[in-house]
Amino acid sequence: MAIFGLAMALTQCPGRAAPGQSFEEARKHWAYQPLRQPAIPAVRSRNQVQSPIDSFLLAKLEEKGLTFAPPAERRTLLRRVYYDLIGLPPTLEEIRAFERDSSPGAFARVVDRLLASPRYGERWGRHWLDVARYADTKDLVLAYGKDALRPYAYTYRDYVIRAFNENLPFNRFVEDQLSADLAGPSLPRWRLAALGFLTLGRLFDNNPNDQIDDQIDTTTRGFLALTVACARCHDHKYDAITQKDYYGLYGVFASTERPYDLPLLEDPKTVPGGTDFEAQLEQARKELEQQIDTEFARLSETFKQRFGDYLFRAATTEPDITETSQFALSLTPDDFRPSLMLKTRRWLQRRANPKDHVFGPWAALMALPDEEFEKGAAQLLSSKLLSSSAPDESTGGFNRLVLIALRRSALTNKVAVAQTYAQLFRDAYEESKKPVAGSPNGGLSEDQKELFEMITGPDSPIRFERRDTPNLMSRPDKDRYNGLVANLDKIPANATNPPTMPTFLNAVTRRVPANPLHARSSRS
Repeated sequence: MAIFGLAMALTQCPGRAAPGQSFEEARKHWAYQPLRQPAIPAVRSRNQVQSPIDSFLLAKLEEKGLTFAPPAERRTLLRRVYYDLIGLPPTLEEIRAFERDSSPGAFARVVDRLLASPRYGERWGRHWLDVARYADTKDLVLAYGKDALRPYAYTYRDYVIRAFNENLPFNRFVEDQLSADLAGPSLPRWRLAALGFLTLGRLFDNNPNDQIDDQIDTTTRGFLALTVACARCHDHKYDAITQKDYYGLYGVFASTERPYDLPLLEDPKTVPGGTDFEAQLEQARKELEQQIDTEFARLSETFKQRFGDYLFRAATTEPDITETSQFALSLTPDDFRPSLMLKTRRWLQRRANPKDHVFGPWAALMALPDEEFEKGAAQLLSSKLLSSSAPDESTGGFNRLVLIALRRSALTNKVAVAQTYAQLFRDAYEESKKPVAGSPNGGLSEDQKELFEMITGPDSPIRFERRDTPNLMSRPDKDRYNGLVANLDKIPANATNPPTMPTFLNAVTRRVPANPLHARSSRS
């Protein structure tokens, strides 16, 4: 406790800056400096230098009065290079042959032969697979049982091994693992498997925010040697990484998704049993896609019908913790969807301003004090600002239906304002469903069309993408969805003759850029 107290006192002393809080100082760290070509140091024992690296090592040793160890005997040298490059010992015949070969290029020929061995990629690819947190199984093995197997994970493993063995340039190695799906048709198909770098992480109980955090952490640790994941909650204290950097990366990874229909590495017709296996898998995918389509259509219609309910709840309740920190709720059909409720709250905050054509009156009424709201609302509705259904140009104009409904309502408090608006949206959507010849949206007036567009338009807070459908399903439908998804892995995992299966790749596809605000709020 004494040490803690001293540390607190030091950070609070006048004139003393908190340690590690300067981004300017952080940027001076050696790791962030541009690469440069240092001068090769001079050494006394130049006869021991075989490469520039030897000069740097020997210079430091000579400062301490030391030098290199004596050269290893040929047997030891051969064993070292074998274990180093392929992880296996040389055979007795190989040892004896090397001991007999005294030609100047004998060792170089051994190195070249080992570098050309398939075992080289297996040995050194293993280290990168550790960086990429590669595993053949999913987390929560006890929950999945034998179905924990990732049936196509090996395609990423084989990619890494092949990349090492074919001496793939490192810049291509990086690009493949982050964006092979954007490279175009000229990219060899085997390199698409590099996207397993993004898709083979932990599932985190299907928490998308944690899955993306894992992708950010793995990418930045692996390619930048930086633990950027800390910036999920705060700017880094000791290096130049901000929350803005983190959520910029979040937006990138949130704009990707794992397709159910994975691209093929081989033509099923060329693999024994491949056609039958592909047909079985295609049927399983069809059932899954049909369920998603059905639920997407049903939920979209339900949320449009309940737009007014979402608006009313957003206006009359405080945000619930489930809206920002929960991801796998057991929902009933009547439950409000937390993610849509959060969007509705933010949408309402943007729209509730005095110049908004629909929510201008809302902003004015909600700004009144609670103590004398009824009196203030009556005065406001009879004022020049809100008295006419066609306000003058200085007001920007307001939706006539809104003004009429507010004047007809008994606005005793702010809840009544929210109720009035909610009912307006319900009425507009119900009216749009009435058949009218030649009109796709019923016989809506211009004011009704404006309300209808708020419900159904691209900026609607209850609008969602098809890919997000599973997160909005009720519990029984979500359970069925999970079973259908699991079946896509069960079929290959439980195949009686796995080698005859077509080889699939791990892949992601891009979609519209994602807004990382929801993820930010989940930890703020």
